[in-house]
Amino acid sequence: MKIILRVFTFLVTLYLLPGQVCSQVPNTDLPEDLVDAAKRFEEAWKDNASLPSVRALLPTITQDEAYELQGVWVMNTLEKEEIGGVKAGVVTPGSQKTFGIDTPLSGILRSKGNIDARPKATIRLKDYPELVLETEIGFLIGKRIEEPPKSIEELKEYVQAIVPVIELAAGQWEKPEGPPSAVDYIAINLLASGVVIGKGIDANSLDPKNLQLSFSYNGEELHTASGEENWYGPWETALWMTEYAHLQGISLEPGHLIICGALGKVHTAGKGKYTLKAEPIGKIVLKIK
Repeated sequence: MKIILRVFTFLVTLYLLPGQVCSQVPNTDLPEDLVDAAKRFEEAWKDNASLPSVRALLPTITQDEAYELQGVWVMNTLEKEEIGGVKAGVVTPGSQKTFGIDTPLSGILRSKGNIDARPKATIRLKDYPELVLETEIGFLIGKRIEEPPKSIEELKEYVQAIVPVIELAAGQWEKPEGPPSAVDYIAINLLASGVVIGKGIDANSLDPKNLQLSFSYNGEELHTASGEENWYGPWETALWMTEYAHLQGISLEPGHLIICGALGKVHTAGKGKYTLKAEPIGKIVLKIK
């Protein structure tokens, strides 16, 4: 089976998004070099070693091929019931300009990395190599999604709650020469390691564009951000991610998450107390030992 390019459009409140492209991911007919690269990633993950630099292995790899590789090695390192959802990355205008893209990047969440933060959460820094923290908006799935919804209104029927999220992005990888590119991050699954999930609010009770995020460390503010900074909007990003999940062969199940990418700065983690306030939903308190 060849890679399939799927183009879809969806109506937003005041305008029509241009056609966007997601890539078909794992299949059994990959070129030999992609198969070999996927095995290298899989072996490194299982050995708790640094993930390879994909461009060192495949200098001319495309984004489509990087998603193929991502899907193969990630799926080979987890069982189906261990899928925790999907994640978006590079969703603000500034970050997309840096990477020369105009759509989010995408990755797969592992359920064992999902941490319920009600009322608080504690992790150990040594369990998360090179940990960075991101503040995000998430959608908790309440009903199984087999086919991508065709509109935001249809998507809302599947979403149980809007939740604040601190993403734990961690992992060692062999950095490429020069600045990392989109294919580098796609190949390493956007360093998806875990998420800290706060108390949610009904999906129809507010527009997540209006969410105001404030992140602090030991009482000192690190950044503020707004849901308006998220691509065309958090719902639009979530809709995009249902298409990605489908193309990866993932049915989003009740309890799965869609997280919509970092809003505000990304912070190298240290020991101490982090607080994410997501007005008007509530807050997450994360202690790192």
